[in-house]
Formats: sequence, structure tokens, C-alpha cells
Amino acid sequence: MFLTLTALLLLVQAPPLETAKDSVYLKAGKLLNGTLLRAGEDEIELLDEKGEVRSFSRKKIKAMSGPRAQYAEFRERLQQAYSDRSSADEAFAFAGWCLAHGYLRDERLALWRALAIDETHEGAHRALGHEARGEVWLIPFGEGRQATWPDLMRQRMQAEQPWIFTTMHFALEISGPLDRAVITAASAEYFYGELYALFQARAELWDLRNPIAVRVWSAKDRGYPQADARLDGHWDPVTHVLHTWLDSTEGGIERPVNYERLLADAVLAAAAEERTKSPSEVPAWLRAGAGILLEEGTQWGSGLPACDPRLPAQNWIDRHAALSAPRSAAAIAIAAGAEFVGPRAEELRAQAYTLLHSLLYPEGKSFEKEFRAFLVVAFRNRGGGSAFSESFGRRLAELDKAWPERVQRLSRPSPGARE
Repeated sequence: MFLTLTALLLLVQAPPLETAKDSVYLKAGKLLNGTLLRAGEDEIELLDEKGEVRSFSRKKIKAMSGPRAQYAEFRERLQQAYSDRSSADEAFAFAGWCLAHGYLRDERLALWRALAIDETHEGAHRALGHEARGEVWLIPFGEGRQATWPDLMRQRMQAEQPWIFTTMHFALEISGPLDRAVITAASAEYFYGELYALFQARAELWDLRNPIAVRVWSAKDRGYPQADARLDGHWDPVTHVLHTWLDSTEGGIERPVNYERLLADAVLAAAAEERTKSPSEVPAWLRAGAGILLEEGTQWGSGLPACDPRLPAQNWIDRHAALSAPRSAAAIAIAAGAEFVGPRAEELRAQAYTLLHSLLYPEGKSFEKEFRAFLVVAFRNRGGGSAFSESFGRRLAELDKAWPERVQRLSRPSPGARE
């Protein structure tokens, strides 16, 4: 089902839109509307219209509909619309699908994606409210002003005139060329899906209701607020804004610096904060490990990146294997956040990554039950101190044997080592 251009125009001229509500149809004949917080294997959790969180067994549910209920399909369509092979018409069709299915925060980005592919796409221009003057499109810019396409492209490179985009889970301000700006925005939603695929079921995470703020600068020297000389990009836990900049050093394609790591930090922190209604205390090793999982498993190109966190990151495995005195799993679990930016940060990050990868993708013994027990308390801000040891109990000794053995088995011989 696709909306007409007239309907699109009315919607984009309306006040800022939010993602539509979800519906749960019970076998008993009752219809409930609200926000689907979690859709587990055995039960779901729904924030109803009265603001109460209600749980229902899957056995009592006849059907569910709404943007969160069909998020998996949304992600598939997102990947198609932002792939390096997609056409402007496909992006425009995705915008219509978003509106028809309640993804009201995502349709404008898809329209701009169409224009990033073909700046003359009439349907996208009209849907965004642009005015045609002969062969020139005039685009609303600032208070009562209009800009031509070339002027707009120049202005959006400036720090004070960023692109403003929204997705289901993010509010983004991005300075830079349109093609990279729309990919950067869509990538945030893509990585959100990857993180939730890893942790939502295991940790019983709720879908985020409050968008995460992201500010991407066109270059490090064009407005980026340096918070710590040791950090390239940062997630500010006080202002709740993620800051980074575009860089083309790796592979010649402009991409946001350390985006995967920063998004892991921001998303996992937000997940705990919304669940507990208090500042996040998600363990540092978990956030660091998740960031490396995404970063090392991601391939960037001209379109949406592709991520496979299952792929072992050889450099981090080798770094862990080379340590003369590695820490135990329990010691990694209680390492403070400051240690992950200190003089031994890379050693700790390597161990955090291999520990998390081993728990998520075991080759032999599985610690899934114990790991799930830990994640549930960790995302309720009770994952510090002895929580890791208590969750694994008697099996902690097994983990401390199986995890380093796996690292050594996967590592490459150091230069000069005898066969």
C-alpha cells in the first residue's frame, strides 16, 4: 500500500511525527493498543494507553500489528532502500511504505535518500514540499527562505546548518554531503537492530521509546567538541548526545569515526536507563565488547554497511593471546570504565571482546543460561560487583578455562614463533 503524493505532502507539513502505536489482538477477543516494548518467545510486554506495562503470554495472543511488531520487515526494507544498488524509485517507494505502516519518523529520510540518488526525482521533491520553478527546485531553508539545490548542498556542509533527520530510534544532525548524511542516519537504525538482535531476547530489553541524539560534523576541525584527547568521538552520558565526525581515511569512503563503538555505548546505556529510570550502570566490558563486535564485523561501502558480528576479529584475538598475564572473566567484568581509556585500555578491550564473542558464539561448551542471567541483571543496573560471578556460579571456573583456550586456538603464531 502506497500513499499518494498529496497524502505525503500533508503529512510532511504536519507537526513532527512520532512512530505509530502497536496493536495486540487477544484470543479472548480484546484489542489492546500501545507501545510494544518487548516481543519474547514466551511473552510480550506492552506499554498500554494508560502508561502501564502489561505482560501477556504468547499463548493468549492471536495477532500483533504495528511498527514494532514488524520491525524485522522494516529492517529488511531499510537495507534494500539504502543498498549501493538501490534506485531513487525504490527509496521513494520505501518512504511510502514507512508512512503506510506507521514508521512516521523514517519517511522523510527515505525521501532524501531518493534525492541523494537522483536530485531531479519529482515525487521526492514534491513530497518534501519543494517548489518547482521551471527546471529549478526551490527548497525551504530557514525561516521563510528558499534555496536552490546547489546552494542547499553548500549550506549543509557548514556546522551551523546541518541536515536534520529522524529515524525510529534516533534524532540526528549531520553536516556533510547528502549521500553520506542519509547513509549515516540510516546506519544508526541498522546498527540499533544489530545490537538488539544480540541482546534483546537475552537481556529482556525494552524497545527504546526516546530517540537517541546524534551530532555528526563534516570534519574534526569543523565544530566537533573535543571531550577527551584519548577519544575519537564520544557519547556524552550527561547530555545524552553522541558526537563524531565524517572521515574518509579508511577505504576512501566518508564514514562517521568510531560510529559502531559509540552507538553501542549509547544504545546499551539508553536501554538500561529507560528500563530502570536511572543513569546507566551497564558494565564497561559489555559496552566495549559490543562496540568491537559491531566495528570488526562491519564492511562500509557507498550504501548501507553490512555487519556480521559473528566474524572473529583476528587482531583483537591475537592481542589477547599475546598477553603474559590476562585477567579472569570475573576481573574483566568488574573493570571500571576509566580503565578502558587508560594506559592498558587496548589489553582490556581485547579481553572484553573475546569474552563477549565466546559467550555469544560458543564453539564447545555453552554458557547461555548463565550469560542470560547476568544480562538480565546488568541491564537493570545490577551488573556490577559480584553479579557476574554469582550468575555463573560453579561454572565460572569452566568459563575461565574454556575462554582462554578458545583464544589460543584461534590466534595466529607470533612472528618468529616455531611451528
